[in-house]
Amino acid sequence: MHSLSNYRLVALTLCARLGVLLLATVCAAYLEPFDSSGGHDAWIRWDAIHFAHVAKDGYTFEHDWAFLSGLHFLLRHIPRPLFYIMCTLMDVATTLTLHDLTLEVLGVARLADLATALSLLPSSPATFRLAPYNEPFFAFLAYSGMLYCQRKQFLPAAIFFTLAGFFRSNNILLGGFIMWSMLVVPFFCGTPLQFSAPFFVLPIFLPFIGHNAIAYMRFCSSGQDLPPAWCSNTIPSIYTYVQGAYWNVGFLNYFSPEQIPNFLISAPVIALIYAFGTAHIRRTAGPPFERHQVTPHVLHSVVFTTTLVFSAHTQIILRVASSMPVIYWAAAWLLVYHPTWGKAWVLWSVIWGCISIVLWATFLPPA
Repeated sequence: MHSLSNYRLVALTLCARLGVLLLATVCAAYLEPFDSSGGHDAWIRWDAIHFAHVAKDGYTFEHDWAFLSGLHFLLRHIPRPLFYIMCTLMDVATTLTLHDLTLEVLGVARLADLATALSLLPSSPATFRLAPYNEPFFAFLAYSGMLYCQRKQFLPAAIFFTLAGFFRSNNILLGGFIMWSMLVVPFFCGTPLQFSAPFFVLPIFLPFIGHNAIAYMRFCSSGQDLPPAWCSNTIPSIYTYVQGAYWNVGFLNYFSPEQIPNFLISAPVIALIYAFGTAHIRRTAGPPFERHQVTPHVLHSVVFTTTLVFSAHTQIILRVASSMPVIYWAAAWLLVYHPTWGKAWVLWSVIWGCISIVLWATFLPPA
């Protein structure tokens, strides 16, 4: 079976994007939003309101610092029509990069086609293909860094992982791919360790450190009459403080009866990541899903998912799953080795994807 051509991948991506746009536009036009903050603009909902505000007025309020600067910078300096053209190109580039990455990791063209096709059904299509959100930028940068890591090109990998840090703080976990390739694999293979790994990993932390350093200089300088309490913390991070104070982020803080619906709607993604991760680690996933090239991706997805389950708003997994290629490899694994469950996954992806777009357009959870 011949691999899908780039032209077909581009066409499929554009069709998926157009479908999301049409459904969201119709819903926003004919359904009354639960909250009028975003008006009838289907793009501006939930965090997009904060993104638009910071892009226009800067970091005016303390809670604004929960959002890193990459998206705000683009929204401020790029006209809106051009911004959405750029997002479309980014979407296409993400699809092509995922296909290349999957082909190199799994080594089977038909599985690369299958996994890439499945990526056109993300668990949060509105934030990935409609709204001005961090997800499409972060996914492209993460996939690109992973691809360069797979090719042992660690400098461009570090650059892409660092750029990802201007959009989401969990880019810090991406440094693990470099450490895996330069230290862990050589250790187990008996080849020389590449001790230059920290020089490639450390820059990945700089966007997050810089974000907090700028806030520290603004709020905690000696000229302030009454600096905020977080300035006195051992690690004075405004990002950590704001996430906890305004969004109740913290270990087990989300474990309450009213959050059960959010756990339930996130369950399919969480269950698939854990199921595939367990099968891979136990070497029962079947070829080529047992290849050692898959292992760092499994570890990354399991660590990240576990963090979200126990220490964050768990439904965020629906948004950030798009930056973990393992979710699409796992879906392909289901279709190959467990077709009944695989078909159920595709059906859920289609139904939930449509429902989530309607919920987004009407300003209803999940965000």
